[in-house]
Amino acid sequence: MDLYIAFDSTHDAIRCENLVKEAQIKARLIPTPEHISAGCGLTLKARGEDYDRLMELIQREKLVNRSIFQVTTENGRKHFTPVKDD
Repeated sequence: MDLYIAFDSTHDAIRCENLVKEAQIKARLIPTPEHISAGCGLTLKARGEDYDRLMELIQREKLVNRSIFQVTTENGRKHFTPVKDD
């Protein structure tokens, strides 16, 4: 399972990428998949096992205007499930 975090602004996407690098969380920016609508066209792709660390970072740094999706692959197709973060 992967996590995709989509942002409304390129600034926020790049800021998040820099923050996860500093925190030594494996993640990278990718073009936003067509199944996700986000304003800037960039999405942070991360491993599902890093969910708790990512949420802590996002909340601590007050990153807003983002959508989070859990992405699983079944029969070669990706399934995007929105994740509600409290």
